[in-house]
Amino acid sequence: MNVASKIEELRDYCKTNSVPLTQQRLEVYRALVWSKDHPSPDEIHRQLRKRYPTISLATVYKNLEALSNIGFARKINPLSDHARYDGDLSLHSHFVCTECLTVYDVHKDDINGKEIPDLIDSEHDVKGKYIQYIGICSDCKNNTEEK
Repeated sequence: MNVASKIEELRDYCKTNSVPLTQQRLEVYRALVWSKDHPSPDEIHRQLRKRYPTISLATVYKNLEALSNIGFARKINPLSDHARYDGDLSLHSHFVCTECLTVYDVHKDDINGKEIPDLIDSEHDVKGKYIQYIGICSDCKNNTEEK
């Protein structure tokens, strides 16, 4: 799905569900879905400040959380409080490097098609399940080996 289609889908969802769609929310979403990596709120804020100098970091955080809550973004916490966001909601997993905290998409049918078991008890309200791999990326591994 291309960016224009994703934006139109967000517009339709907001209109149908009476969710406010501010210009700031639209721009945050546009920046997220244009991104080929998994940007942090700070990275999106720096990008948007070029065109919208008055946009605050708090506005970016608030809108990313709102987009996550309505299912138009996925929040990824790579081992710390430093959240990253993913605008690609297709079925895929992630690899998180423990050295540089870069997040990589893992698109493998044999992994992403697997059923992740449900929790046995009913005390929890599960909002989603996905696989996340944690380790050292090839760039960091090569840099370490060279030293």
